[in-house]
Amino acid sequence: MNFGNLMDFNTQGQYLDRIRPERAPETRVFGTVWSILYTIMAIVLIALIVEVIRKKLPAKLFWPFGLNLLFNMIFTYIQFGLANFQLAFVDIVLVLLTIVRSMVAVWKYRKWMSIAYIPYLVWVCIATVLQYQVMMLNS
Repeated sequence: MNFGNLMDFNTQGQYLDRIRPERAPETRVFGTVWSILYTIMAIVLIALIVEVIRKKLPAKLFWPFGLNLLFNMIFTYIQFGLANFQLAFVDIVLVLLTIVRSMVAVWKYRKWMSIAYIPYLVWVCIATVLQYQVMMLNS
């Protein structure tokens, strides 16, 4: 494996080359949705960092958010770099679980942060079903 090119792959081309469920979104939808979701995630994470630095929130709240970000970041590599649909499914389930854990963890402190994550949660639920279908169709 050439570790210098870990992210050197054509996600759109590989997505189009796979057998996809009939109701799979078009590729352009993914870019639009993820742009919105990453903006929401950035706002929440920056607010969380500021609140922790000001000691208004406990630092332990970083754990579920940090794990979520890690699992989210490695999904693309697993799905398209490794083309491992089963591992990508496990990863997206971990993304989903850490979204829920993040929302629950921060709820009693800053409800708006949990509410802001609702679109992310909804999209990852859809993506989890889609990933399961892709995994089954391409196995």
